[in-house]
Amino acid sequence: MAYEAKTNWQLDDTVTEQDMNRIEQGLKDAYENSMTSPPPDQVNLGYGLQVVDAKRTAPLENVSIKGRTLVNLLGRDGNFESTPTGWSNFQSTTVFDTANKAYGLQSLKVSITSTSGGIVRTGQTFKAGKYYLVAADIKNGNASLAFISLDSLGQSNTVSDTKKFSIAYRKVNPASDTTVNVSLLVNGAIDQYAFFDGVRIYEITQAEYSAIDSMTPEQISAKWSYVDDMKSICSPYVIKYGENLLPPFTEWTRITSGSKAIPSDSYKITFYSGGDGDFAAFEFQCIPNTNYSLSVDKLTNMYHGISTTDYTTLIRGYTTNNSFTFNCGPHTKLAYVIKANDKSKSGNLEYPMLSLGSVSKTFKPRQDDYLFFPNTQLASNIGGTICDTLFQRDGKMWKNARLKTINLDGNLSTWDISNGVSGYKLIVCKVPPHNFNDFKVAVKYDGKIMTGASADNITEADQWLYRPWESDNFYISVSNVDSGWGDSYKPSKEEIKAYVNGWRMFEWEKANNIPYNRSDNLNKAWVQIGQGNPGSSVDTSQTLPTTMARNYGYKPYKFQYQLATPVVEEITAEGGVTFHEGLNKVEVGNGMIVREGTIPAYDGGSRKYNINAAGYPAVLKNRVEKYFALYKNEQMTTDYIIAQKGDMTGLQANGDWLMNVGDKGGYDSLAAYTVTYLALDQYSLTCNVLAIQGEYAGNVKTVVNTMAAGQADLLARVSVLENTKAQKVQGQWITPTLLNGWVSEGSGYSIPGYYIDQFGIVHLSGVIRSGVTSTFTVLFYLPARYRPKNRLNLAIFTFDGSSTGICSLHIEADGAVKIGSINCKQYISLDGISFLAEQ
Repeated sequence: MAYEAKTNWQLDDTVTEQDMNRIEQGLKDAYENSMTSPPPDQVNLGYGLQVVDAKRTAPLENVSIKGRTLVNLLGRDGNFESTPTGWSNFQSTTVFDTANKAYGLQSLKVSITSTSGGIVRTGQTFKAGKYYLVAADIKNGNASLAFISLDSLGQSNTVSDTKKFSIAYRKVNPASDTTVNVSLLVNGAIDQYAFFDGVRIYEITQAEYSAIDSMTPEQISAKWSYVDDMKSICSPYVIKYGENLLPPFTEWTRITSGSKAIPSDSYKITFYSGGDGDFAAFEFQCIPNTNYSLSVDKLTNMYHGISTTDYTTLIRGYTTNNSFTFNCGPHTKLAYVIKANDKSKSGNLEYPMLSLGSVSKTFKPRQDDYLFFPNTQLASNIGGTICDTLFQRDGKMWKNARLKTINLDGNLSTWDISNGVSGYKLIVCKVPPHNFNDFKVAVKYDGKIMTGASADNITEADQWLYRPWESDNFYISVSNVDSGWGDSYKPSKEEIKAYVNGWRMFEWEKANNIPYNRSDNLNKAWVQIGQGNPGSSVDTSQTLPTTMARNYGYKPYKFQYQLATPVVEEITAEGGVTFHEGLNKVEVGNGMIVREGTIPAYDGGSRKYNINAAGYPAVLKNRVEKYFALYKNEQMTTDYIIAQKGDMTGLQANGDWLMNVGDKGGYDSLAAYTVTYLALDQYSLTCNVLAIQGEYAGNVKTVVNTMAAGQADLLARVSVLENTKAQKVQGQWITPTLLNGWVSEGSGYSIPGYYIDQFGIVHLSGVIRSGVTSTFTVLFYLPARYRPKNRLNLAIFTFDGSSTGICSLHIEADGAVKIGSINCKQYISLDGISFLAEQ
């Protein structure tokens, strides 16, 4: 019988035979249900913040992600990070604006010189029977409105909002091949203006085309966000925020300058008498139109409330009540604010708890879970019918790779010249052996999508051709303007490598835009592609460059193609997610950079060791949107503070955030530091992951079974790791902090570094130069476990630019690596040095 609970029993009720049978049957049903394994509950996570209502506490299992690739047919011509090519003014003037931007460092401010005007890109072709989305992010300045026009193909929605960037878009399905102007237009009075950023054109599927009309602008923006050239999903992640959404007080900001507020514990704060008003706040992301509850265990002589992040509007007014609920409305970010009531008296607030829902909960410290997939790229063809897939099996993460992306740069050793035609050269390389299938896209260094040559015949510059019957030859046609090679000049193989590494040839002391055409090979010079006039710049060279150009945004040619046969490969994942019973705040995104190595740089002005200060060696590879964790010798540390750009004296962050390391006095110059962070410029790294599927256990028995299976998988992996380590352990190269003026030589030599192998042998490598050469000058220090028991006296090579010699190197028991003799010269080689580490 079905169990039906009776909830109105009275003391004098008679218990019947039917009552006992019903109760016994209920107990039996509950027991049997607990012994079975029902199907798991499915979870479908979308991009961004969301709420998952979990029926029970259980780990997220069987995670799967489908790959995706967006190809912007405008390349990088719509990012306006540099002078736009292919665009012209129409009744308008344009300047870059760094204060208003949707992506990168700036947008394009368009001011009209008539009652309407804008910037126009001519000659954009849309093919018959294809489906497209044309979009841009627009913020109105003081004009009437702004929009995109596509001539006969119509126009986008208009934007008049002056407070934020909004997406303007137009879907296109031409009946015949159509070439039109893409115009970014502003309506209003003379000198009125609007801002444009992130212009993109994507080919989409018929199903996506049909679905657009039922999507919100926010959904369209998330699904087809702006990307430079061609981008696939890179480094996706899932973060499940703790039941308590508030971190310890050590992570709070905005304590007023004359405050006497002191955190006495992680979740306790005291405002002492005589402060200036003592205003503290924590800003948190919220999900629009969602209910939240706030409670504290103790609130004495203090107010608390919820405010907008500019602190001008209270969403929930200040109160002395220990708990309250609120709805965040349309906001995506708010601030929990506390302040003193009577400044002449002390006040306390203890154990605040911010949680989802309208029911206050008992205090718990914040504990977030995360699942990262570092350096994992997941691609697809247009429309996603063929895609890479990430999946979970036997406690491990795997990738079913169906596509591959390669850089066509100087690392390919087979570059050669094929032939030359007036105006361009045909260069060729051999790509790694593979079997191409239907989907292929080639991208030029400037982000433009290259044309695949039809009928096996290249006819103009910026085309590509693959000939598998010629031992995998891959041809690219390069214009003389791009390469700097004249019609009559035949570049060498090494000069071709220099070009695909970002260097353009020119004749020294001649105008930059004149191709090199000399036959005597004199006065050769190279300039980094993207630089203007190379006259006196340090980014030119009269010696053939052999390294990748690093400035001016150069990116190598790329080629993405479909594999004929899928390849399954294990991938690295970090962390794991467990849902708590009830409402869970979950974030899905991409571009999480995991454990990037860095050496904090000392700044004499702030007297701090900083990570990611622009112009310092500790600058990270990507601009930072948010730091996630700092690791010291592979152990997570909280010994840092995060500084905003406006809080830095004389320092500029690579992004909006700077990390001050060892702010509590714990910086260690001999330690290895790594940092995990979310990249700010997603458009140059990845496209948005659309969905992550997973599941969690259907009942308690399945939860226990899942945990037991996970434990068995973990033990198996640990034992394999231990056995592998016993057989062979390859240490990681560590770059030391050079002292007394010594720097890395570069120029093709190894950078200075050291590592310890599985036998305890320390190995040194690299060439350094230009430091103090007097006896006993310290070059750098080795940390503990990398030091000899007694002083070592070793012979090393030295060089002064014309002759080589031998000098001695001392490695001391305290880790100091010193010059040991007086005849050391300008250059010192550390290659080949090894010794046993004994302490």
